[in-house]
Amino acid sequence: AYAANTTIPENILLPRTVTAHETLVCLPEGMKATPRTNKEISNTCGKVVFSYQPTKEGMKVTRSLCINRQLQTPSNYKELYALLAEWRDANNHTLVVKKVAE
Repeated sequence: AYAANTTIPENILLPRTVTAHETLVCLPEGMKATPRTNKEISNTCGKVVFSYQPTKEGMKVTRSLCINRQLQTPSNYKELYALLAEWRDANNHTLVVKKVAE
């Protein structure tokens, strides 16, 4: 877990800004995902987006993480950790599926 109340006094210099995307598609035949609400969290450090769109094959899940500053300072650790915690939150990565009624 990320500690939003960290006492680390040093700066963190990322090797580069971060932009990560993942798209996952596919459910077993005869199954469908329960609807999910899209989510977007943004702050001074960047943005995390989760979008869920039903498709013919099941569900298209797109995750996006953008950290737009290389230099992270103690003054913005709380915002950085908020984005990283949201990115790692298992609830954002879980789809509930059920059989399609025939």
